[in-house]
Amino acid sequence: MNAASPGKGPIRWLRIAGGIAVILFIAVPCLLGAIVLAVGGNYQLRANALSEGRAPGHLSFDAERERYVIALSAKPDGNLFDGLSRTERRRKYRVRDSDASEARCTITHPDGSTESVRGDRQTVRESVGNVYITVGEFDGRGGPSAVDCRFDPPKDLLGTPTETPLMVHEANATLRYLTWGLFVGVFVFAGIGTLLILWGTVWRRARSA
Repeated sequence: MNAASPGKGPIRWLRIAGGIAVILFIAVPCLLGAIVLAVGGNYQLRANALSEGRAPGHLSFDAERERYVIALSAKPDGNLFDGLSRTERRRKYRVRDSDASEARCTITHPDGSTESVRGDRQTVRESVGNVYITVGEFDGRGGPSAVDCRFDPPKDLLGTPTETPLMVHEANATLRYLTWGLFVGVFVFAGIGTLLILWGTVWRRARSA
C-alpha cells in the first residue's frame, strides 16, 4: 500500500530503487576505484623515486625531459618487521602539513639555470596520510640536475630542527586525471541517486486526475 501525504501522490518506489542502485552500483565503485588509484598509484610513484634523501639536504640525479614532483616522503620498504622502534619509524617516514608549507627548494638544471618552488605556493597539494606531501613540481631539461631543500623557519616552536624524508619522482598526469575524474564521478552519481530518492519521496507530486 502506497503512503501519501495531503497534496502529494504515493511514494514512487521505482525512483527510490533507481536512486539507491545508482549510489550502490556506480557512485560506490567510483569511490573505491579512486581510493585504489590514489593509494596504489602513489605507492608505485614513491617506490620508483628518481632520488631520495633527507631535507634539509641535496639530491642529485639525471633528469629526462619529463615532469617531476618534489615530495616529503621516503620510499616504502613494505617491511613492518624491520627492527625499527616506533620513534625511529616515525622519524624515518612521518611528515606534517606544516613541513611542506615551510619547505623551500631550488632546482638546478643541466645548463646551470635555477628555479625555486615553495610548499606554501602550490596550485594543488597532494598528500597521503602522514607519509607523503608534495612541495612542488618542475620540468626536467635532460641531464644532470639537482634539488636543494631547506625549511623556513629551520626549527619548530620548541627549537627542534625540522628534518623530513625527501624525494623526487616522476609526475603521472594520467593517474592524476583518472583519480580526480573518479572522485568527481562519486559526487555526480551520488547526487543523481539522492535526487532520484528525493524525487520519489519528498518531492513527489500528486498524479493528475
